[in-house]
Amino acid sequence: MDSVLARQYAVSTATTLRWRYRDEVHDLPHTRHNLLAMLTLEQEEVLIAAHEFLRLELDDLLAVAPEFLNPRLTR
Repeated sequence: MDSVLARQYAVSTATTLRWRYRDEVHDLPHTRHNLLAMLTLEQEEVLIAAHEFLRLELDDLLAVAPEFLNPRLTR
């Protein structure tokens, strides 16, 4: 049955097996489920204040945050 579906939809048999047991038909997000580093609420407030007060853009905030708030922080 899986090989017939795989041929019909031009996908691999492993793909049909993977989708068979899903509850939804939507593809799952590709982001990590366990983020390695997150900001605390206080760090987030500092970053928002820096954005509003200094008018820093996102790329600048991404450079400032690991430098001053959390060294383990990544994009």
